[in-house]
Amino acid sequence: MKTSPAATHRIARAFVRPGYDSLVHVLVAALDQAQAGKGLERHASGEDFEDQQICQIPQWQGSVDFPLGQAVKKCLEVNRLPNIEAKEMELLGAINYIAAAVIVLRESEQNAPLNSKTP
Repeated sequence: MKTSPAATHRIARAFVRPGYDSLVHVLVAALDQAQAGKGLERHASGEDFEDQQICQIPQWQGSVDFPLGQAVKKCLEVNRLPNIEAKEMELLGAINYIAAAVIVLRESEQNAPLNSKTP
C-alpha cells in the first residue's frame, strides 16, 4: 500500500510544524519503499519490520554496525547510479537502514545494551 501524495499532505498538515513538509515527504517515501516497494519485495515475508533481517541481524550481532554500514554503502553507491530516480531510491533505502538502527537501539535500551565495534 503506497501512501498517496494527498495522504502525505494531510499527515504533514496534522503533525508537522510549518517548514518541515519536505522532510515528511521524504520520510513517508522511505516508509513506502519499506512497506510497499523494494523492502517488501526483497526482504519481507509477512513479518513486521522489526522482525525482518534489517533489524534481526544487528540484534543477533549485538551491534548496530551492520545497518549503519549498509546505509553508508548505499550513500556511496548513489554517485554511480544513472538517474535521479535510482539515486533517490538508494537514499531512501539508506534512511530505512538508519531507521532499523534506531529501532534496534531503542529495543536494546529496554533489554540489554548493544556493543559497538566502531570508533
